[in-house]
Amino acid sequence: MDILKTPLIAIFKEQDPYRILENYFKFDDFKDNNYTTLNHNVFKDLCQQIEAQYSKDDVENLYYIVKDNMQKEVQGHDFNKSVFNLLINYSEKMLENQGNNVKCRYKDLLKWRMVVLKLDQDLFITSFLAFKDLLIHVEREYFDWDTIIKSNNIRLHNMLSKGMAENHFHLKGSAPNFKLSWVSLMNDINNRKLCKLDGKSNRLEKDLEGTIIIEDYIAIAALIRAILFIEINKEGYSSQRKTMDILKSIISSMGDENKELISFYSSDIQTEIKTLKFIFGSDLRYKNNNVKVDYALTNDIKTQDEATILFQGERAFMYKCFQKIYKGDKEFMEKADLFYAYIIIKNKVRGELIQQNNRVGFANFADYHDRKTGYLKKNTILKDAVEPLAILTSIKNQNILSIEARVIPSESKQENINLIKNTDKLICNKIYNDRDNFWRKEYEDLNKPKKEYSISEREIFASEEEKKEVKKLIDNYFYVFHFPKIKDPLERKTEEEFYFLNRCRHYKSRKQLKKFGTAIYKMREENQEIASRVLGIDACSNEMYTRPEVYGQVFRFLKGHLAINDYQRQFGKGKSISKLRATYHVGEDFLDVIDGLRAIDEAKTFLNLTHGDRLGHAIALGIDVEGWYRKKSFRIYLSKQEILDNVAWLIMKIKSFNIQKCSDIIDKLMAIYNKYYIEIYTNKREGIFSYNIKESNTLETDKTVIPVDTYMEAWKLRGDNPEYYIDKTVQLGISYWDRCAQRKSDNIIGDNKVIVELYMRYHYDAKVKANGYKNAVFKIEPYMIYAIKEVQKCMQVSIRECGIGIECNPSSNVLISNFKRYDKHPILNMYNLGLTIDENKAEKLPQMFVSINTDDQGVFDTLLENEYALMGIALEKAKDKDGNPLYNQSMIYDWLDRVRGMGLEQSFRIMNNSKSRY
Repeated sequence: MDILKTPLIAIFKEQDPYRILENYFKFDDFKDNNYTTLNHNVFKDLCQQIEAQYSKDDVENLYYIVKDNMQKEVQGHDFNKSVFNLLINYSEKMLENQGNNVKCRYKDLLKWRMVVLKLDQDLFITSFLAFKDLLIHVEREYFDWDTIIKSNNIRLHNMLSKGMAENHFHLKGSAPNFKLSWVSLMNDINNRKLCKLDGKSNRLEKDLEGTIIIEDYIAIAALIRAILFIEINKEGYSSQRKTMDILKSIISSMGDENKELISFYSSDIQTEIKTLKFIFGSDLRYKNNNVKVDYALTNDIKTQDEATILFQGERAFMYKCFQKIYKGDKEFMEKADLFYAYIIIKNKVRGELIQQNNRVGFANFADYHDRKTGYLKKNTILKDAVEPLAILTSIKNQNILSIEARVIPSESKQENINLIKNTDKLICNKIYNDRDNFWRKEYEDLNKPKKEYSISEREIFASEEEKKEVKKLIDNYFYVFHFPKIKDPLERKTEEEFYFLNRCRHYKSRKQLKKFGTAIYKMREENQEIASRVLGIDACSNEMYTRPEVYGQVFRFLKGHLAINDYQRQFGKGKSISKLRATYHVGEDFLDVIDGLRAIDEAKTFLNLTHGDRLGHAIALGIDVEGWYRKKSFRIYLSKQEILDNVAWLIMKIKSFNIQKCSDIIDKLMAIYNKYYIEIYTNKREGIFSYNIKESNTLETDKTVIPVDTYMEAWKLRGDNPEYYIDKTVQLGISYWDRCAQRKSDNIIGDNKVIVELYMRYHYDAKVKANGYKNAVFKIEPYMIYAIKEVQKCMQVSIRECGIGIECNPSSNVLISNFKRYDKHPILNMYNLGLTIDENKAEKLPQMFVSINTDDQGVFDTLLENEYALMGIALEKAKDKDGNPLYNQSMIYDWLDRVRGMGLEQSFRIMNNSKSRY
């Protein structure tokens, strides 16, 4: 048990910083609420709110343990008692100082992960290094340790150095967005209004002690930072009284008056920040000009590392504050409570940008994802650093041979071309300007100095040889266009509205997807050099909003495309552009395991996924079915249409997979199917929309329950364009788009009147849709669980035999799903080759084609090597019911190495084997 985890979170994040500031200015009765003491009741209350299983006696004992850890003694010297000593006492158990870098002890990586999800890891590293440097009398000039520190596991590091692939990497979500955002906010408090986080509906992290207003607290943090920076640099800047008076005035006010004062003093605070930036800030090159990004990024900081340069000023500021504290600097100690409050505010804001709460589901993650760059103003050095830093921080100390950068396309061909061109320039220029990363090490003598150029300067001044070297960098990464899943705005209308709308499901999305597809098609036809940078397509975002059926036509349209005129070969510009590969986010978040499995089957079926294609996440394929339902109390909440579809699909799969001992199960499922079919489809004649059927009162599907086999034949048509069945111009197939309207398969009966009728009612019948959207509670019975487990096993084999890969994302899945432990990740139920020598255990699993990736490493605060390390240490710590290790250590490394190799094999890009020791 990590005894200090909860106290650290309570002390440095969950406390109300106003109480500390009020106490500092003597406006509060909490005399023991500061950096030297802990308020007994506040501490206990917070700890119990964080850990509900703690009793009053538990937190009472914990309080005295923490008090002891607030002491620090080294070689007979007592350091001042403070909460800041907790950071040292904790970090010394977790971290190793390796001079220019810091590593986490591998055996403690899981504990470290749980803490730094809640608290910025630079809080621990800056305090740790400040203390260690103080002991050996070192003045640190470099603050370029890894953006996300790795473990000290040399064996794992060397194994992964053979080469890895990042096959699930959302470009903007993979940048160190919080670090960039915090620098942005601390240097321009007006940016705090760019992203609206206040209000109940917008807050992701519940305040356990008091209710804070994020926008106001950002201004207070910026003011405190300026005050403390002046204290550290008072020899070069003596004026501090005004800023202290402003802070005191703000803290002395309450409620609306407080907010008004912050607004009133905002211009004064910003003026002070601008002055500090002018005096102290060092110049950085940006678009052929020198700019000052942060006043704390002073000229005495050695800034050679492009990956961390923009937030080294904040690191240096934190380090110098801790240095003053551990030295016992009398004048600074008088303001130590201000620094304490600053840390709390920073971690509270971070809690709104880094996913760290305990809520499951994609919708919660999407809230974090959508605000990732909300505090970054357009056309600034910080905003333009997002995409380059996503790549650069990944390759800094990791041998990543292939990165699949996912971006949302535009509906315009030219905008897509510009997106790829501009992003490539930003990324390649940033990587080449960096003096030390894996991609530059391939061909360049790093000891040979190179001049740093902006993009336009390099075009003018760099040699042709250097330009070629820069351009070679694009061979290491490529793009995948992913289409966002959007909730149908026509969903859940009234029956009358559905009748008059006369629109198929996801009508607007289908129109938008045609525009996306057409723009990409034109780019591939008319600019093959740029089109060759895009190797795949995907659909992302909340899968509950949109089912795979909506993407059938656009996926077939793009996957099947080959350029009519092969300009690349005709004009000697390079190789022909290849067919696009496909991946699809599916089976990640679901309200029912059956629904998750059905969505995976629909993606495979309707999108024509085959060898070389992949599924993103697909945890429904490996989830512990019974365990998942147990956490839901064996009751789920779905629409009636979803229940009907799931039950019919489950019956079909039981039959098609020829699962034994299921005749009674099918009979019971048929009763459920009949019930919901009647409620949705029958006896509704007077409200049925006549979609080019001459006599609507002759509808066969309205009179009686249609056999489930027939129903599922209609389900097979869902990957088609509904307009194909009512619009003769679409049927004629004049354009390539129209020719992709229908899925071609010998197993589809697309001309059967009853099947087509059922399919069209699904899309256009007002009463079918109105009744189908109604919610119902569905109880999961034991017999269902047996059937679902068997279908899950058969689907695993089916997916494997199709050569379809699975992109696993451990930290993302642990945070979004409900299993919450790395050693319970579904990947272990998909592939265990190497983990066991028991042939029976190996034969029981399908040995699927899997990989490990990060997903949104900036949102989840992770790194690819750490994803492997977290899986590794979790497996090492896993125990059986008798307390014995479940897995052999050497076999764990064997398994990880096999997964690493499959990751390279999954890449949409053909690998250059000379780069890998795989």
